[in-house]
Amino acid sequence: MQLRRELTLALILLSAVATSAAQDLNTFTNGEVADAEKLNENFELIQSAIGATEAGRPRMAWVTISGEVNGYWFTENDNPYLALKLANDSAVYLSPFNPRDPEEGGDTGITYYLESDCQGAAFVEDAYADWLMRLILSNTDYFLKRAGKRSSDAEDLISQSYLWEPSYGETVCENSVTTIDATFWETSLTDKLISDLRQPHALIWLSD
Repeated sequence: MQLRRELTLALILLSAVATSAAQDLNTFTNGEVADAEKLNENFELIQSAIGATEAGRPRMAWVTISGEVNGYWFTENDNPYLALKLANDSAVYLSPFNPRDPEEGGDTGITYYLESDCQGAAFVEDAYADWLMRLILSNTDYFLKRAGKRSSDAEDLISQSYLWEPSYGETVCENSVTTIDATFWETSLTDKLISDLRQPHALIWLSD
């Protein structure tokens, strides 16, 4: 699914590039040794065309009452998402809350801890598509993110507790034993406050 999305995006971008840059690209014939300088010129033209295409695409931002942009709205298969950028991280992350109305909560999942009372190292279960990109609730004021899947030959660990949200704003820690096998993901703490995504907001158009 993820690969299909990436291929679709690539085809869209290449299609857009073809109109604006094709007439200027350097061409080569079969058997000809490609000149590095000409190849670099082609790459620059393509990047310029992609930038122009993206600049003309309307974007919507999720903005706090103080004017801070917390994320960017997009939809896929009629489902709304809120894309987020973390400091010093080039990856795209998604809010676990309902972007239409954060007070309705969302499917925030379960965070498993190696120690009782939701302490120690935290793990989350395997996931597909957008879930792999979602930020994760923690026992602190900050979100967690997936740091990497456990090795296929990793020994099973035993979680002593888990954290979940039975209703909006009600985070509960339960002491219960769960086996953490190789399908689970390790996590790391981010600098994104959970409260940032729960506060009142407005959806606005962004202009380049």
